[in-house]
Amino acid sequence: MMKNYLALVFGCVFTLSINSNLSAQEYHHGAGISYSYQISKDFIGGSPELTYHPRIAFKINRGASYSIGAPVSLGFSFSASSTGESSSSLAYGVPVSFDINLGYGCLNRSRNDFGGYFGAGYGVYGFSYSNNRDINTIGESGFLNIHGIYAHGGVRWHIGDRYRMSTGLFTYQSFQGVMVFGFRAIYEITDFR
Repeated sequence: MMKNYLALVFGCVFTLSINSNLSAQEYHHGAGISYSYQISKDFIGGSPELTYHPRIAFKINRGASYSIGAPVSLGFSFSASSTGESSSSLAYGVPVSFDINLGYGCLNRSRNDFGGYFGAGYGVYGFSYSNNRDINTIGESGFLNIHGIYAHGGVRWHIGDRYRMSTGLFTYQSFQGVMVFGFRAIYEITDFR
C-alpha cells in the first residue's frame, strides 16, 4: 500500500509540473522549512525538515482559487521516551491536499497584499521512535510509517517585490494512534505580482 501511495503522489507532483502551462490553471510552488512533532501515549519526537510545495490552482474568482497540492518534506527525526531512551533517523511527509486559497497568492497577479489558505487530504508520514514505558523494562525503537487525514492552513504575504512568504500549521491524524503536528515557513518561488 505504501509503494502504491508514493507512486500516486509522485505521479501527481509530476503531473502538476508538466501541466503547468495550461490556461485554465496555474502552477505555484515554494520551498522552505518545517518542524513537526510526533506524539503518542508512549513517546514524543520532533523533526526539522526541508519542504517543497508544488500545487495547481484553479480560479474561482479574482480573489479566490482552489488547488491540489503535495507539500512533501524530508528531514531528520529524533524521539525520546519517558525513561530517556532515544533514537534518530530520517523523517518524511508525503501528503496530497485539496486547498482553498484566498487573497494574495491565490492566483498570479493577485492584487491583494495578504492572503491565506486551508485544506485537507490524505498523507503518509515516517519517522523514528523509541518507547520505554518505565525504567525497568526494555522498550522498542524503530521506524514508523503512519497514514491518515492531513490538514493544514496558514497565511501568505509579501515584503516588497522580492520576498513572498507563507507560514502555516499542519497535522496528520493517523489511524495508528499517533498525532503529528507542526509549523511550516515557505518562500513562494512563484511571483504572484
